[in-house]
Amino acid sequence: MVQGDRRHCPHHQTAVGWSPTYRRVLLRGDAFGLDGAAEREFSAEAVEDATVTWYPRSATEKLIDANPAVARLIRDMSLKTLAAAQGRLALFGRMTACERVVSFLLELSERNDDEKHVELVMSRCDIADYLGLTVETVCRVLSDLKRRGVIEVSAHSVTLLDRFTLKAIGEE
Repeated sequence: MVQGDRRHCPHHQTAVGWSPTYRRVLLRGDAFGLDGAAEREFSAEAVEDATVTWYPRSATEKLIDANPAVARLIRDMSLKTLAAAQGRLALFGRMTACERVVSFLLELSERNDDEKHVELVMSRCDIADYLGLTVETVCRVLSDLKRRGVIEVSAHSVTLLDRFTLKAIGEE
């Protein structure tokens, strides 16, 4: 990923057609499609203007063979992706709706290297799909956090006013 935000999602068949299930939110610098599969079961959809760089597998493998630093970089990116997937499994397995939303906001702020401000390029509906919640629940949680004075919410961003309290909520 060079620039822009994308969502990485498999599409599954429903009674009315194909429906996305969001697995990852990709940000600038993120990579996807590093597995060895001949075919992809995932697609990526841009939620804003994005530039993606594609590298042929054979060229990538030659580069890895010739340059151990590149091999370590790709290994580290893969391990980071695996750790994030494990975190998402925990998110869906045991967290309340509030904990899911707070964890999502904290993760985005950390990944963007901005402790106070989170740009929400995804719609509330997309965020709800990603977190396994309803859009009403996401909106209700955001409103509650705003009422408690720990965040400020605008149409496309959230300001984290009390990171300490948010971290405590995310770890409950």
